[in-house]
Amino acid sequence: MVSKRWVSLLGGGILLGCLMSAIAPVDGTFGYQGRLTNTGAPVTGTVDLRFRLYDDSLAGSEIGLEIEMLGVAVDGGLFNVNLDFGVGALNGEQRWLEIDARSPAGVGGYTTLAPRQPLLGAPYAIQTRGLFVDEDNNVGIGTTEPAATLHIESNESRSIYATNSNFAGAAVFGDYKLAGDPVGGDGVVGQTDDGSGIAVYGNNLATAGDAIGVRGASHGTGGYGVYGLTLGATGTGVYAGATSQSGENYGLYATSNSTSGVGAYGLAVNFEGNTIGVKGESLSPTGYGVIGQATRASGINFGVCGKTASAIGYAGYFEGGRNYFERNVGIGTPAPLSLLHITHPAIGAGWAFRIQNSSIASFACGMRISDGGFLDITNTADTPSPSFARLNSTGNWTVVSDIRMKEEIAPLGDVLDRAMALNPISFRYKQHDRAQSLGRQIGFSAQGVEPLFPSLVTHGDDVLTMNYNGLSVVAVAALQELKTEKDAEIGELRRLVDSLRARNETLDVGMVARDARIGDLAERIERLELLLAELVVERAE
Repeated sequence: MVSKRWVSLLGGGILLGCLMSAIAPVDGTFGYQGRLTNTGAPVTGTVDLRFRLYDDSLAGSEIGLEIEMLGVAVDGGLFNVNLDFGVGALNGEQRWLEIDARSPAGVGGYTTLAPRQPLLGAPYAIQTRGLFVDEDNNVGIGTTEPAATLHIESNESRSIYATNSNFAGAAVFGDYKLAGDPVGGDGVVGQTDDGSGIAVYGNNLATAGDAIGVRGASHGTGGYGVYGLTLGATGTGVYAGATSQSGENYGLYATSNSTSGVGAYGLAVNFEGNTIGVKGESLSPTGYGVIGQATRASGINFGVCGKTASAIGYAGYFEGGRNYFERNVGIGTPAPLSLLHITHPAIGAGWAFRIQNSSIASFACGMRISDGGFLDITNTADTPSPSFARLNSTGNWTVVSDIRMKEEIAPLGDVLDRAMALNPISFRYKQHDRAQSLGRQIGFSAQGVEPLFPSLVTHGDDVLTMNYNGLSVVAVAALQELKTEKDAEIGELRRLVDSLRARNETLDVGMVARDARIGDLAERIERLELLLAELVVERAE
């Protein structure tokens, strides 16, 4: 039988398996190496193994399906297996591997080995499906040795592809065909020194024909398929236009066949002014100024990718009209799991999500997942110590009540009479699509509560709202006042009872004395009756 002492998983083994997987086919499979020992001695033979992937080192949720491998060979304690929990299982977030072992194979039950083993490094290259990021955060597509922030090597027909809105016309297509290492040639280079110039501009208005607005090809080292340079105040480095109103034509079409070529490259070198590296414009009422399309049906590719090196720059900027995203949108995560998926690092007292009134900047709301794991919401995001509502793991909302965040503290008094003056009502909301399904409601009217407890009512947007949670404080204060009154009444009643009890005791003593006197009189009457009888007898004689 395998005990928990049998397993030790080599950190180096994990690293080796990961490095091997980085150059393996990116189908979700990665190599994994471990070491099994029995009371310190390496195991040799065959074992049965089960593997499960989790998103937490202790609890968490299982990712993908369990993998069972029977009769795995172990030599000198070492075993090697290939695991595939699916490409989506390794999405860049931390993962842990839990292993069950049975040795010898087919004998007895499985033993779960502890602790779970973290998966580090290269297995996460699987989720990129051809995208490689080096230690300097340089991104390579088609290469594991990127030489720039974004380095694309491709022998496809289009390294970078953008279309305009005119049927299938190509907005920009650059072709650089140098077969060897690049020396400095570019498929398309556009440059402008003007503050409002356009580095590369292609405009295809054709509605028919396989026309191309601009096409450039370079086969030499350091050559340019298309190179435009303007030093004029309003000049254009490269301007391409396809004026036909029909056909699949291109304002600018550039390709590159080199493994390190650039299909289209725009550079605005002026450090001042509203310069544009690449600009796309469509005059059609249903056209696209710039369209980026990744046509491969597999891999994590990019239709459009925008980056900025400035801390206050915009990787993407959208102005006017509407913005549409068909599927999941990620902010802070490259692998969104829902329509809107926001992740953020530890934020202390800051806010990850913000809504602000553009007319009154001080009206700012915030939302965050606190460093303690709570959902916090506030409408005073800009105050030094904002109040906020907090949703805990049990589904209960709480509010800030720390005495350290309060001042001008005073008891809440004179509440009972006001609470008794509140008028509970039942009602139905007007002009509500679900009024019939909601049925009758119970509560209070804000207008009825405000004269009694004005702090519970808020005016805004021509509608009065009410803090129903504050009524619980009113109820507690009213009960306390009621108890104080009743305690006083009960005390008075107790004093009255004690007085009556003392009087009863006095009466009891008097009654005992009276009974004694009555007994004495009864004895004296009896003696008188005897004397009277004797006198009657004597007279008779």
